Amino acid sequence: MVSSFTIVLSVFLLTQNALGVDAFLEGLYCGKLSCYSVLEVERNAPKSEISKSYRRLARKFHPDMHRGVEAKKEAEEKFKLIATA
Repeated sequence: MVSSFTIVLSVFLLTQNALGVDAFLEGLYCGKLSCYSVLEVERNAPKSEISKSYRRLARKFHPDMHRGVEAKKEAEEKFKLIATA
């Protein structure tokens, strides 16, 4: 027998999909992006691979590695997103 909770949850999820509501919320963790995609790894990646990718991207986008005001600003925003992921 199907519980009323299951029915309500199913209706809610179908409504969300029909309205085109994104699964990710802006301002929460990585925003509308998946943290895995920010770190450029697969969802089933081992912890060691995630750590390596984080360190590589953090070095690449560290603000001190960029010259110029605009480049530094872009790198800083990307660095913050990587650190949050």
